[in-house]
Amino acid sequence: MTPVELHYTLTPAMTRLRVAEALAHEARKDAALLDAVARGQPGALKLLLLLPFPVASAYLLLQRDATSTTMVTAVVLALLTLPLWRLADRLLAPLHRRIEMRAGRSAGRLGALSLRLAGVTLRTRLASQEGNYVLRFDDHGFRLGRDPQHPVTLAWTEIVHAAETEHFHRIACATLHRRGKAYWIPKRSEAMQPAAFQQGLQLFLERIPAAAFSEKTDSAAARSAS
Repeated sequence: MTPVELHYTLTPAMTRLRVAEALAHEARKDAALLDAVARGQPGALKLLLLLPFPVASAYLLLQRDATSTTMVTAVVLALLTLPLWRLADRLLAPLHRRIEMRAGRSAGRLGALSLRLAGVTLRTRLASQEGNYVLRFDDHGFRLGRDPQHPVTLAWTEIVHAAETEHFHRIACATLHRRGKAYWIPKRSEAMQPAAFQQGLQLFLERIPAAAFSEKTDSAAARSAS
């Protein structure tokens, strides 16, 4: 095929979009983690409360000098475990709600602070990647460069990860993918006629190996490289 060139500019507005997408991804991950902790907390509290009963029962039964009274006590402790386990949810519900509320407030404050700090770091790093880019590709691979930097060249077979966000396509070779990074290519460009850019972008995407699109690594959405 005749080599195709795509021109685009990563602008401050695009940097803001990339930061927003990355922070939204991190917020979803934090929410999922808190949800998992909340689901597991009742069981953990029940286990913490009731574990001493079977442990004490087993300890008494293993005593060499155990008397009949000791044996009865061990059996009673073991038998108490089942009804207490059934009652534990009701008994521990108020405590669980208080812990959950406090954890939620603390996590909310820490999460907001963490996202603000991450946003500052991301904006600084991604701002350094702003500029005019040229993406040139043919049947063998592509070359991506930003003036005045030396362009990067990759064969199609070197692409191991391809994914998209609302505003960008992310393309990565094995080295970048291991580091959670990618080349970010916008879905729209003001540096070319829109129709020409979309046609060229579609041709570019069609040459990426299908296996690269099936690779799932959500964490890569939170980090980036140009």
